[in-house]
Amino acid sequence: MKSQHLVPQSLRDIEKLALQGKHAARMDIIVNLYMQQALGNLLQSLSSKEGNLDSAVQCVRDIFTMNTKSLDQLGRTGAIHHLIRRKCAMADTGLNESKDIRNQLWNLSLSHEGVFGPGLEQT
Repeated sequence: MKSQHLVPQSLRDIEKLALQGKHAARMDIIVNLYMQQALGNLLQSLSSKEGNLDSAVQCVRDIFTMNTKSLDQLGRTGAIHHLIRRKCAMADTGLNESKDIRNQLWNLSLSHEGVFGPGLEQT
């Protein structure tokens, strides 16, 4: 028996993507807060009279690691945002109806030139 839903599958897919984007954005904020705390620890370590060099070097390494993770999360958030825009455009234009077209459009590489990019003209 087929179940009845108030919301179509394409909109549920958009909601799933949006939830992933929300988690990526939240992780980016958390990593930035940890970086702020590590910068405070580094400042405290450098301004103390003992001046433990090994501790300061380790703190700088930790900050670089967290910065890399933050950039990764930021990139993931932007990519998910772009995919959400693409899903919405496909749902609005009815391109979700044909399975062949949907798969080709969904697999286009992300681009700064519009939602579908220059690959749309080639499909």
